[in-house]
Amino acid sequence: MGEITTNLKAEIQKGLSQIQTLRDEVRVRLHLAGMEVKDEWQKLEPRVEEIERRAEEVTDATKTAVEDVLQKLSNLRKSLS
Repeated sequence: MGEITTNLKAEIQKGLSQIQTLRDEVRVRLHLAGMEVKDEWQKLEPRVEEIERRAEEVTDATKTAVEDVLQKLSNLRKSLS
């Protein structure tokens, strides 16, 4: 595997790990959240699952998708604070 591919794979895995941690935090906090936030989670959760499946594809598009979902999850977690 080339160095660029190795670095890209490492970045994707790091992002995926962060997504999984945030996902777990959001699920716990959702128990106390209002309906608006729960609706937002229902829209975002399928994207999280999709990213987890796509993470094995080591491409720039996957990296961008991971970053996008990570940002959305971070924003959702902040709204739950």
